[in-house]
Amino acid sequence: MDGLSEFSWQNIKYNFYTTGVLPDIVKRDSPILQAWERSKKSGLSPFSKLTTLFDFPVDHLSREDVKFSALAEAVLNDIWQLFGQQDVSVFLINHQLKIIAERHNPDLDDQYHFLRIGRVVDPSIFGAIAPTCSVLSKQPMIMTGHQHYLDEFSNYSCASVPIFNGAGEILGALDITSPKGLLASNWLRHLLYQSYILENKVILAELKPNQRVLYFQHSKDLLENAYTGMIVFDEHGKIVKANQMALKLLSCSIDVLLDRSIHDFFLTEQLSQPDASDSFFIQSHDHAFFYAHLNTLHGMISKQTKKITAQHELDQALKALKADIPVLITGETGTGKDHFAQQLHQKLDADLPFISINCGAIPDHLLEAELFGYEGGAFTGAKKQGEKGLIEMADQGILFLDEIGDLPLHLQVKILRVLQDQQFYGVGGRKPMKSAFKLLCATH
Repeated sequence: MDGLSEFSWQNIKYNFYTTGVLPDIVKRDSPILQAWERSKKSGLSPFSKLTTLFDFPVDHLSREDVKFSALAEAVLNDIWQLFGQQDVSVFLINHQLKIIAERHNPDLDDQYHFLRIGRVVDPSIFGAIAPTCSVLSKQPMIMTGHQHYLDEFSNYSCASVPIFNGAGEILGALDITSPKGLLASNWLRHLLYQSYILENKVILAELKPNQRVLYFQHSKDLLENAYTGMIVFDEHGKIVKANQMALKLLSCSIDVLLDRSIHDFFLTEQLSQPDASDSFFIQSHDHAFFYAHLNTLHGMISKQTKKITAQHELDQALKALKADIPVLITGETGTGKDHFAQQLHQKLDADLPFISINCGAIPDHLLEAELFGYEGGAFTGAKKQGEKGLIEMADQGILFLDEIGDLPLHLQVKILRVLQDQQFYGVGGRKPMKSAFKLLCATH
């Protein structure tokens, strides 16, 4: 739907609302236009007001909603840590278009009050917005300006990606939105990466004892990370699930894979072996070669039990935290360091603040302000009122620094000084602030 130089989305929208007519260059079957159609048929006007309303229905979250949002928590936290400083709202909707998780800066409660957990963002209420279009079209979406049906969203930019369940069904969509006119394409790349992570989590969370998981990729380094192809098959070799990356690697749709034998797509004897935990080469029927790895539910549980959830390791780490001794969690990417940290938090006291940051996901020049906060006007782009840092927010709780090895040395020294003195200075600040927290760190 590019190439609209002689038209404006605003004029197209108003003409569509009043006459139903669209210029030839605009395709009626596009997700945006389909959402416009639904909005208009419901009686919604582009001039309807939404963001100024504070009295609106909010649905309860179902058991499936709670389960889905729990699986998405780490993903939402990662997205928020990377883009939260841009005054965005990050949220997750289910397939019924209901918001089941949301993050925004508390200072912006008035701006984002209409994106409340439990609210349904149906086109009949919200008009055309990116997450709704993603769910309805099963496509990633970027929407800006008057592509939104409601005029009051005409200054918003948003990016959204669908989340699949491995069997071709849509579970919902991840979205980033802001009225700041920011470059949504930057958000979309990261959202796609996080959508692969979440889809893989969903698939593995529903794995049954009689099922096996085939991981495959052209690069060995990509096995068992977000970009791995993943196919689940039962004891008879029948394929029951496949992630989006597997479909890309095999250049086929989910309908082609489901209920077919794994041997219809790959040539290798190791798929029939009861134990093939080591990496091996695999060839598809169209003669493409991949690195591959097989796993079972038992194998994954054993692996996690050995590396993550061994009770004596948790107990040792818990004793250290209670004695105010910093704890370092080590392990390769994907071995569950974040899960280990969450378990420690639950065992110590689930009501304590748990402040987490991925040190490798935030540019060095922003890390100090993110950790220590800043005074108003401390640097170009700083908020007038300043902002609290994560260290202040972690007072009387736990500060979890993931990928601590990516934290610049001078900031490591500064954090250790806070542990020793229990006070610090924000960026541009001259008044000491106090914070007493327990320190958890993780590195690969």
